[in-house]
Amino acid sequence: MRSRSLTYCPFLKLLPQILEKEILVFICQQANKLVNCGTYLLRQAFFTFGQVEHDVYSLHIDFPSSNLFQLVENLHQRGFTSEKFRDDAASALEKVAEGNQGLPTGVLALLEIWLPTQTQPKLENYSNDQNQRFDLKSPILFKSGRSHFLPNGRGNIVRAIAEGYLKQNSPDLEGWTRFITSQLVVEPHPKVWVDILTQMPLLLNGNRTEATELFDQVIRNCPEVLQYAWTLYFISLAIGWFEPKETVQGWLEILKSNHSNFSQQAYGELLFIQYFQYQDQWSVERIRHHLTKQENEAIFCGLAHAASHLWVEQRCQAIASEILYNLAASPSESVQKAVASVFRWSRDNFKLNCRMRKIIEAVCKNQGVLLEAANNLTEIIEVEELVDHNPEIVVKVCKSLVDIGVELTNPARATAFIAESLTTIAIKLHRQDSYREDGLEIFEQLLALNLRKTQSALEVLDRRPTRRGDYIIPRRRLRRRRLSSS
Repeated sequence: MRSRSLTYCPFLKLLPQILEKEILVFICQQANKLVNCGTYLLRQAFFTFGQVEHDVYSLHIDFPSSNLFQLVENLHQRGFTSEKFRDDAASALEKVAEGNQGLPTGVLALLEIWLPTQTQPKLENYSNDQNQRFDLKSPILFKSGRSHFLPNGRGNIVRAIAEGYLKQNSPDLEGWTRFITSQLVVEPHPKVWVDILTQMPLLLNGNRTEATELFDQVIRNCPEVLQYAWTLYFISLAIGWFEPKETVQGWLEILKSNHSNFSQQAYGELLFIQYFQYQDQWSVERIRHHLTKQENEAIFCGLAHAASHLWVEQRCQAIASEILYNLAASPSESVQKAVASVFRWSRDNFKLNCRMRKIIEAVCKNQGVLLEAANNLTEIIEVEELVDHNPEIVVKVCKSLVDIGVELTNPARATAFIAESLTTIAIKLHRQDSYREDGLEIFEQLLALNLRKTQSALEVLDRRPTRRGDYIIPRRRLRRRRLSSS
């Protein structure tokens, strides 16, 4: 059946003024789906009148983004002043700016006129209680799947202004800087400042010293922005570009002065990133001071998470290793989990150098850390074929694991699934003359724990058929071993 969208109706040419409001409302409502104004204008016209004379292509030409800008300005002049209208219009303009090389000067000026008239978001309704429930279980800056709730009202207008300046062919850094400066003593709401600050890193492509000073003014004007993981993530990406680096040290002091777990862990993570980027003595001294004091679990979690994620980087590996083998003795479960994660994050680029050996030896002395690391450690041993190349460290890891005893078989722990790997490793060790006794000892301890996989292996070795009816746990699929570069 032929689409009715191509049949004739002259309403778009005869009644453009009547439709202006309806068109804008529709575009605003569809802003989150907007690809180009023409497509959605065509759909709205079809749904309303049943037939139009334009196809998508011709309507896109007849109604370009410049017409939308003119439409917004016309409605403003005719007295459309409600907060809802301005909120929706700003949201639509933000989407248009993304694909239209920014916004024209007139529209930006109009948005700045609207900004002080919006009452939302209201400061008296502000609360940021999510950090009060922060539990140290995961990293802040290295966490995947982060999100941020966007404020409406002034938030929508600020985001449209940011896109209007920064999406231009040549980003208008001067205009964006001027706008931010104008808001320093005006905008009271932290969530709006979060939106502003996350759009500021592009300023570092200009004069870094001036951009860093503006960052500092924003943060000191509204220190609450440092209580948002969203803000800290963008700051962490820009560390290394800020000049002078002492300015970042001041932000770290602000974080440290807040005694919440969130701020303390964020301080620990950012402190390590500061060292990673600047290689400065101040950061090293601070890190070693905290390791010596052994006083703050949240800071330790932050340092351990950052060190675990960045251990593979040569430029910070020495201090990362120092952090990890010192904190491996921690009695805190949160710190233990953060330390153990080094094996997860380094397994694809694993190197058994002297620093990693020291970490493994420290981990083997703390059963809590060893249990957290067991799955990744045994996988690394198999994939990297450490039994053949470094049997002495394999013996140490396996003996430490079997010494844990029945907790190793706890079905609530992931270690319950490593029995097959441990059995295979023990058999391989037994085949080496120098480690025959060690392999046998480990195998016998596994038998004493009554592990199903070890018992099955013994029956195979004794040439006895395995009992039928037992459920056989599928063997864990190992990653492919990395091919060494030639």
